Formats: sequence, structure tokens, C-alpha cells
Amino acid sequence: MSLPRRLELCAEAGIDLAIVQPFSRAFAAIEAEAFVHDVLRRDLDARDVIVGYDFSFGRGRAGNVARLLALGDSLGMGVAGDTSGAAALLGRAFEIEGRVARGAARGRQLGFPTANLVPEGELVPKLGIYAARARLLEGPRAGEEHAVALSIGRNPTFAGQTGWRDAVTVEAHLLDFEGELYDQRLRLLVGPRLRDEQRFESVAALVAQIAADVARVRGLSW
Repeated sequence: MSLPRRLELCAEAGIDLAIVQPFSRAFAAIEAEAFVHDVLRRDLDARDVIVGYDFSFGRGRAGNVARLLALGDSLGMGVAGDTSGAAALLGRAFEIEGRVARGAARGRQLGFPTANLVPEGELVPKLGIYAARARLLEGPRAGEEHAVALSIGRNPTFAGQTGWRDAVTVEAHLLDFEGELYDQRLRLLVGPRLRDEQRFESVAALVAQIAADVARVRGLSW
């Protein structure tokens, strides 16, 4: 999720103040204990800190969740890492936003054209096939929404054919959509995960599975 979108959602959620801290060399050099004492407690007067399971902090990533818990407890500062609970509290789907770029056009050749999204944020969900919704953000059809069969993965069936097989791609097949989306921005609202990505022995088997995925997306009402 891009920084402007994060700040927009913070405002909508009623957050009064958001501090955007540049990750400079000086900031990166702060020792872990000093980060908790000087930044979190002294400068921010933090009473509760919420982090993810793989959170690290301090110079050389010396601090982890366990250390933050220990330091926070000594300072009377609560620490939480329940990301599943946080997602439930958001009350909305995970978003991927970005601009549509030209890809290998393989989806079109298979009969399921896709919008190849270049995410603006750093994180994407676990690789696999998802049901989603796409919201067009630009152009004469801005605001329009479509159900999506979404693939996040490395296209294992065609591994080695493009020269960048290790790259993770975000490919959205918009149901009941006709037109071009190149260079336009989309927002994907990611819904239920349908299955793992997998390698098929034939193109025909892949096409059959994509058709089944699309049918499942049509049958969902999330």
C-alpha cells in the first residue's frame, strides 16, 4: 500500500496524527535499546506498541519482538503482535494498488486476459490464486469495479520461458471487462484465497483450472 493511501486510511479511521519517519543512516544507526528508550518512550511517549511477528528494530536489526516485550514491560509500555486480530479490526480487505504494465500477453493467448499490476507497496499476500475485486482509479471508467480472479506468483507452468522466472507477478483477470488498462492505476481488494499456485503438465490443463477458478469467483459473494 502506498504511503498516501496509508495516510488516507489512517485519517478515515480517526487517527489524529501520523508521523512519517525517513529511514536515514542516522536513524538506522540507533541502537535497539536506545530506540525503545529514546524514540518510543521519550520522544513519542508511547503507551502501546503494535508490531508484526517478524518485527525487528535497532542497529543491525538487533532488536526483535521478544526484546521489545522485555524492554516495554520495564517501561510500562504494552506490546502486541496479533496481526490476525489487527486485520479483523480493519474491517476491510487487504489492498494492492499500482499501475498496469505490459506483460507477456500470455493470459490473452489462453483466453483469460490479465492486467499485470506493478504494486506500489512492498508487501503482497502469500503466493497463490485469490478471489478479488478491482477498482479502476483512472480514465473515463474510473470508479468502475469488477470481480477478479487474481494470481500472485511465478507462473511455474511457464518457468524459464521469459528470462525472469523468479519474479513474482500480480495478474488480475477482470470478469466481464472489455477494454485496455495499460498505464492506468488499479486498486485490488484481495478476498478469499482459492488455492496454491501449481505447475501444470499441459496448457490445456492450466486453461481448465483457470476456468474453474473463474467459476468459483463468480459464485462467491464476499
